[in-house]
Amino acid sequence: TGTGKSFLARYIHEKSGAGGEAFVEWHAGSVPESLIESEVLGVERGVATGVLPRVGILEAAGGGTLSISGLEELPPSAQAIFLRLLESGEFEKIGGQRMTRFRGRMIVCFPEDPGKLVKDGRLRADLLYRLDVFRIDLPPLRERRGDVARLANAFMKQECRKTGKKVPEVSQSL
Repeated sequence: TGTGKSFLARYIHEKSGAGGEAFVEWHAGSVPESLIESEVLGVERGVATGVLPRVGILEAAGGGTLSISGLEELPPSAQAIFLRLLESGEFEKIGGQRMTRFRGRMIVCFPEDPGKLVKDGRLRADLLYRLDVFRIDLPPLRERRGDVARLANAFMKQECRKTGKKVPEVSQSL
């Protein structure tokens, strides 16, 4: 917690060729288990009386980036949704009649070593195998003191853009 995983995911997105596309952040642990499928896959119109159509996070990401945290908090059956997606590159909305190609990039952030999560039974080993294409280990900020001024500058610029104020420079001695 607090290492800058979300910040790094957004940075990767903005500096990539998909920087102009959508950036969708999703915390899996904040979604009730009964809503996970509809939140991820989306719901097609007319699936059932009284059920409204919904765009899922996979469709919302489009050709951009889907940044996921809390994947290890999902039950194995819900983790299987992502396993199927990574194996086939496609998903089907609830009540859908056709498969949709996932065109985006997926960045998954874990709070600790994913291998330990597998050993503890919190993450499917087959899912980690599919996810583990390119790994970035991000040490805690206390071990990266040189990043403090850069992060402070980035956050300050972000806030100044929102408020329209001039951006002050933060010293390295901070």
